[in-house]
Amino acid sequence: MSADVWYIPINRSQVLIYVPFHGISTLVNRAMAAAVSVCLEDASAPIPAGAPWVGELRKEGNRPDRKCGVPDPCFLGLVPTRDCMMHCAYCDFAALQAHPVMSFDLIRRAVDGYAEVMRKSGAADWNIHFFGGEPFAAFKEVFFAVNYARRKAEKAGVPVRFEVTTNGFYSEEKARWIAENMDTVVLSLDGFPDSQNRQRPGANGGESFQTVCRSADIFSKGPCELIIRSCISAENVEELPAWAAFLADRWTVGAVCLEPMIESAMSRKNGLMSPDPLVFARQWASAQRILKAKQIPLVYSSGDISECRNSLCPVGRDALIVDPEGQIGSCWQLAENRQTDGSGRYFGYVSSENMRIDEELLEQQRATSEENRESCRGCFCYAHCAGGCVLTRERNGDFCCMTKILTLWQLLDQLGCRNRSDEILENEVYRAWVTKQTDFRDAGLECPDTFPMVLSAYGTESWNRYHSPKPKELPPLPSDSAQGWFRDGSRIIIADTSGLNETDRGCSAADAISEQQKYIPYCGSSCSYDNFVKVLEGDESLKFQLDHSGMNKSDIEMVWSALREGSN
Repeated sequence: MSADVWYIPINRSQVLIYVPFHGISTLVNRAMAAAVSVCLEDASAPIPAGAPWVGELRKEGNRPDRKCGVPDPCFLGLVPTRDCMMHCAYCDFAALQAHPVMSFDLIRRAVDGYAEVMRKSGAADWNIHFFGGEPFAAFKEVFFAVNYARRKAEKAGVPVRFEVTTNGFYSEEKARWIAENMDTVVLSLDGFPDSQNRQRPGANGGESFQTVCRSADIFSKGPCELIIRSCISAENVEELPAWAAFLADRWTVGAVCLEPMIESAMSRKNGLMSPDPLVFARQWASAQRILKAKQIPLVYSSGDISECRNSLCPVGRDALIVDPEGQIGSCWQLAENRQTDGSGRYFGYVSSENMRIDEELLEQQRATSEENRESCRGCFCYAHCAGGCVLTRERNGDFCCMTKILTLWQLLDQLGCRNRSDEILENEVYRAWVTKQTDFRDAGLECPDTFPMVLSAYGTESWNRYHSPKPKELPPLPSDSAQGWFRDGSRIIIADTSGLNETDRGCSAADAISEQQKYIPYCGSSCSYDNFVKVLEGDESLKFQLDHSGMNKSDIEMVWSALREGSN
């Protein structure tokens, strides 16, 4: 039998055949499942009548390759500090005694080293992510990194994208700068006021919901992509459908990520527990349907069936994550939280001259990622879950239960078997059975007799190919100020509404620019209003950014000096 084909009994009569590396999922009867298995075992066996797709399974699938050879990083990760302006009830970072901050010189050397690694790998674009703590607790360092990397990329003739994972707990001015300069903002927001303020209070214990929502308003209206990530505990799991509806109605989001909270020493100290896996699965499924109706993807990381992967996390994908002291690894976790078997440990450092990578240690990380999946190869979630996080997974525990149930629910739901997918969420017997199974590569695998499900009329041709979602158009620019500005490559476009009449001003200058793109390339020469558009470039553009970044005068002077020094 093929290791790439999984057979999941849905009831005594029907089997879901799942071949993710070929993008095929189909619901068939037992006889057809057996025939497919024989056909794949024996290349000379005829393809079953009514199942031409079986011929595709004899070809090589689109299996993700394990990294090998020279480093080929998926992104450069910068952790400018582990400090944070909040005191999350489940975050172990809060227990840190010291919060070193990256120096401008270390940032410069990290970006230079990344540029050299990417040049050697022949990469066509750069991706730089910011993690924490909270990255914007070191705002001027992030500002410096963005502008230094942008200038470096321009000289190299490659595009660069910036992504940040942030708590949104800062001033309106800083949020506007972030919206204009980050391509993707992953914003942590754990639910309605009671949940957010309980799980993610300010550092002094104060409320955070309103401030973070204000930041989300700015990101949603800005040119960046906004992704909302919510950590779900036993206390707020029942709110997921209502929370999904709230997010869809209030903001323009590229995706929503609802993840179960993983218990830690800090969470237990604060009385927060992980949600029951079946309750989480039920509520997540309800939230998914609400968001799907609004064309918003809902993600549960280990159950994301939109792509196949060989690693759930950056480990094994050559990510270069640089911590505040210059050590390089592929895991954002604290060093003391990592295992000692090579999974997630450092494999390099940023020296006084360049980025030094120990390729032997890097290869050990790649191998660790592959070994992480050894006991999972028989599971139908294998292609997407990839064994989970090597630090937090609990195979055949809550992690596997949620992943299997939600993966199977999505597969059946996408095939149009809505009633059947919902029955799986409600049936305790089937849930227990599917959770305990470790190998689904046998077409003869029997479902428990105590699992009666009403059969629906679905033919053997109901197969589906998965495609990556089309990139969504950027949301409209902020419309709540008289003067709007945004970045167009290395230029800053400024729109002044002072000359507009009341009717025109109703849509704001920024919205008008977003809607009437003809104003941009002509820099106002074809504009129907005087002084509607002004274009800043080079140092003028950078100085404008600095003045509108929310930093104080001394910080602005410090960053400007460091950027000028780095460009010489």
